[in-house]
Amino acid sequence: EGTASNANILTFRDEDGEIVRTITAGRGYTLTYSRLDKKGNVVDSFTLQPTGSVQRVEIADDGSQTVVGTGTNGLVLFSTDATEVPGTETPLAVQYTGRIVYTVDPETGVFTLLSASGKELNICEALA
Repeated sequence: EGTASNANILTFRDEDGEIVRTITAGRGYTLTYSRLDKKGNVVDSFTLQPTGSVQRVEIADDGSQTVVGTGTNGLVLFSTDATEVPGTETPLAVQYTGRIVYTVDPETGVFTLLSASGKELNICEALA
């Protein structure tokens, strides 16, 4: 769950009025991660306070997106997503403080993590 962001969003359009880039910057979201039991009850949780983040999204002509996140960013990848980062497998839930780059396929919705640097916190391990 993400709350309490003061994000500023800039949208850039091409000459035809199509959105080609967005930049979202600000304090970031206060993020609460929870582990649930089989009945959906919260077993354990923790909250991370943001230290600031910037997310730049480049939108290609085919609708695919390349996202560059810097600062504090959470990323959840499912087993249907992909990663090109050595030693990283899906599914994955990570809180990054640093820089991440990933793409989003508009047809399939598949996220592909291309690179990650900085400090990372594995959410599943932290809640185990």
